[in-house]
Amino acid sequence: MQSLSALVARLFVLVALAAAALPGAVPEARAQPDDRFPLQFTPQMAPSRQQFRRVRPTPPPAPRAERRRAPPPAAATMVIRDAPEKPAIEPTAFVMVFGDVMAELVANGLADAFDDNPDVRVSKRTVSSSGLVRDDFFDWRKTMREMLASEKITHAVVVLGSNDRQTLKDASGTALEPMSDAWKEAYAGRVEEIGRAFADKNVPLFWVGMPIMESPRFTADMVALNEIFRSAARKTGAIYIDLFEPFADAKNRYSSFGPDLAGDTVKLRTSDGVHFTKAGARKAAHFIEVEIRRSLDQRAPAIVAVPGADPDDPASHDPSLQPGGVERAIDQAVLRGLDGLPPAPLTIPQRPVAGPILPLTGPESAQGGALVAGVSRKPSTEAGQLVERALLRGQVPDPKPGRADDFRWPDAR
Repeated sequence: MQSLSALVARLFVLVALAAAALPGAVPEARAQPDDRFPLQFTPQMAPSRQQFRRVRPTPPPAPRAERRRAPPPAAATMVIRDAPEKPAIEPTAFVMVFGDVMAELVANGLADAFDDNPDVRVSKRTVSSSGLVRDDFFDWRKTMREMLASEKITHAVVVLGSNDRQTLKDASGTALEPMSDAWKEAYAGRVEEIGRAFADKNVPLFWVGMPIMESPRFTADMVALNEIFRSAARKTGAIYIDLFEPFADAKNRYSSFGPDLAGDTVKLRTSDGVHFTKAGARKAAHFIEVEIRRSLDQRAPAIVAVPGADPDDPASHDPSLQPGGVERAIDQAVLRGLDGLPPAPLTIPQRPVAGPILPLTGPESAQGGALVAGVSRKPSTEAGQLVERALLRGQVPDPKPGRADDFRWPDAR
């Protein structure tokens, strides 16, 4: 071990001597400034007083008050109330519509017309393909008599005829050619029979005529039926309602379109050229509605019976407690107070039968023949002279500088 340590020490000494013998191997050592304490060896100025001022600690910011949001308003409680029930009004007018499919359409329009009048009830008894010709299919005369006896009817509307261009059998069973003279006579007899049935019951009857049709031949037959309806209504006291003109155009021709009740041009007839649309049915019902309302206005007012005096009730013998008794007592007291007063003068001031007669076309003149509208004398004031020159002579006064009527351009200089 000692020999090894001695060997290492000798080797270290040899390496150190070799390094010292090489001058270029190790660079010359230079003094380097020590920058570890830069301010320690640098001249410094005396510190100012501001550097030694006592710095007050900044107070911590005050805590912000938390804004408490207002709670949302509670939703208003919705109270759904049932619609107040309208008091039931018992109708006093009962309108019954009789007829074919045209009558059914008109009845619907008539129900719409009186929808806001609870005093009127509109009902219908209709058979689509019926008429007055085929009693074997449906007997309208018998049906109407039975309904007059059993139903409450105050007004009746009949719309028939569109299905009646058929052979008619008279009482003897003879077949009559449609639209022949014998056919028209037999047909008119059936219409008049219906009219008399309603007249005997004092029920106003409104017989509705046929409107214009798209087919010219169909239209000609309906015109013939309308003449029968009009004549029968005149004989039996019924009211005939014409629908031919309201559904024709300005040239008295058929048109599917026309003005409705609001004045707008709408489709009034269906594509078959016979029946009504909803707007057309409402328009047709309007003319019936007018006549029914006129009949309702002419009704006598209902008479309310006043109960008489009850012998068992002492209060009923007091006149002041009877209906109208208070009003009668007041009238009697007023009359008693007027007994001592002198009668009021009833003389009427006399007036002349006619006033002075004045000419309406002659020129007005004053005494001496001078016209009233003549030019008066010249006004004495300056203002009056200006007015006279401006209004009578048309001489406008000259504008003055700066006045509102001075429209001259200012001088460019």
